[in-house]
Amino acid sequence: KIIGEILERTTGEPLHNYKVHEWLHHWLDMKEQVRAGKTTVRYRQVVRDFLASLGNRADLALAHVTPKDVFKYRNAITAAGKSGRTANLSVKVISAAFNAAFRQGYIPSNPCVALESLPANAEEKATFAPAQISKLLKAAEGDWRGAILLGYYTGARLGDVANLRWNTIDLDERVISFTPSKTKKPVTIPLHDDLRRELLKHPGVGRAFLFPSLAGKGTGGRFGLSGRFGAIMEKAGIHGKITRKAAGGRALSNLSFPSLR
Repeated sequence: KIIGEILERTTGEPLHNYKVHEWLHHWLDMKEQVRAGKTTVRYRQVVRDFLASLGNRADLALAHVTPKDVFKYRNAITAAGKSGRTANLSVKVISAAFNAAFRQGYIPSNPCVALESLPANAEEKATFAPAQISKLLKAAEGDWRGAILLGYYTGARLGDVANLRWNTIDLDERVISFTPSKTKKPVTIPLHDDLRRELLKHPGVGRAFLFPSLAGKGTGGRFGLSGRFGAIMEKAGIHGKITRKAAGGRALSNLSFPSLR
């Protein structure tokens, strides 16, 4: 208290003594100004889970968080069936928040740096064979047929495919130009004849969505776009290799929408 009073008299700025939950929410607010919306949604989920792991310790001063607290949080992630890679990414988010506090002088060290990363064995990923693509297209209905072709011929992520608009398509030049939500780097890709023919079955203009029934939908969860694509795989009689179990016992396959790439 005395040091704080001296600091405020000499600099005009009070000494901040953030509680854990106060700093993490303050850090999230700062991140929202410079990160894409989907990224900050993930950050907020990580922070919520970390604070829940801390329990009452979230009300302590920021400097009271120890490597043991971070270790407990990471163990909870892997115990829920998530991969080492996911656990490492979550700890990396928390570490970024503590690094920001360290750089601003609120804590003497970052408790996350004491932990070594878990071995993140690359999960076996597979790609669809041409015969499987044909089965998927036969099983697909409505906008899904065009979405599958677009994923196959462009390598675009499911979320980007679902939300593409007609102004990204140049039918005369036969190209697609868009900015992926993850990389934020504009790309231009040739428009394959098969995809062009499919799109011309239901042409649109301007900012109208290519696939209105898919636009604006989330990708995660059993009833999200990824789950709906899984249902198309099931209908087509395509079954990938189960790589692991997610939280709630949901099986994760090595075949999914990214396997169109």
